Amino acid sequence: MNATSSYDMSQTIRIAPPHSLLFISGPEDDQPIDFSFMKTIRWNSTCVAVSCLPFIDGETEVTLGAAKEVDPGWAPAFDDIVIAQGSIVVSTSERTTLLEVPITGDQTRVKVWINEDEEPDRVIVGIG
Repeated sequence: MNATSSYDMSQTIRIAPPHSLLFISGPEDDQPIDFSFMKTIRWNSTCVAVSCLPFIDGETEVTLGAAKEVDPGWAPAFDDIVIAQGSIVVSTSERTTLLEVPITGDQTRVKVWINEDEEPDRVIVGIG
């Protein structure tokens, strides 16, 4: 069953996350992601990991919301189904939740836009 966001307003935060990583997943994701290769975006069926601006170089702007609302007008760097229940969260490598959107169902389409191929300082996450 496909999930949809029941949240229609986007949320934005500026942060210099530990390890310069953001995770997009359900609140209880525990499946490992293969970090043995260097890419800005890595994923498995339950989580998307996004490398961002190194924390020593400044903050990254992170936006989460309905895909139709936050779409910046360029092609997403990631567009696939993520298995999650209850909500989609953007969190740090220390599992601190930064942003959260409730969803229904057990999977949802997630799109991620980044403004740079390496070390983006703007990450936009669209749900649905």
